[in-house]
Amino acid sequence: AEARRVMPILRDRVKQTVTVGQVEDNGVRILDIFRYRSEFEISTPPGTLFEFHSSAQGKIALAFGPGRLWQKIENNSLRKRTDKTNTNVALLKQEIDKIRQVGWAVAPEEVLIGINALAAPIFEETGVLAGTITIVGSVQHLKAKPAPELVEAVLDGAKQISARLGFREV
Repeated sequence: AEARRVMPILRDRVKQTVTVGQVEDNGVRILDIFRYRSEFEISTPPGTLFEFHSSAQGKIALAFGPGRLWQKIENNSLRKRTDKTNTNVALLKQEIDKIRQVGWAVAPEEVLIGINALAAPIFEETGVLAGTITIVGSVQHLKAKPAPELVEAVLDGAKQISARLGFREV
């Protein structure tokens, strides 16, 4: 409910589709979507489950969620969804370390060719990862190295939702 108050503002600010997801044992499930209406729309239906290693949402879960999620990565083979999907656990660990530092993640063409996602973590009052907020768009508009204003917007949206859940940054 708190995310629904922020999502349309973020969508209108970035002119891209926005989703919110919940971390589960096998990935991140999309709970809600606010589509940006245009000639070409990108949609991720609620209920979709994204894998940890190949989605921006999943990488956020690995970076900020419980350590047990890494067991899912280390104990299973990683599915190659596209030619750009990383299936190397050592490289993934390096990427996750960087995500922890910058606070956001991307997955350019790792789930679907031509599509990128930019995600940030949402925290609950205790500091535990509550979910993710994500901007989804074509690689034409949401590049592998996203524009600073898009990064700022998704981080701001995540901070607003986290604050609504009672989280206070130290």
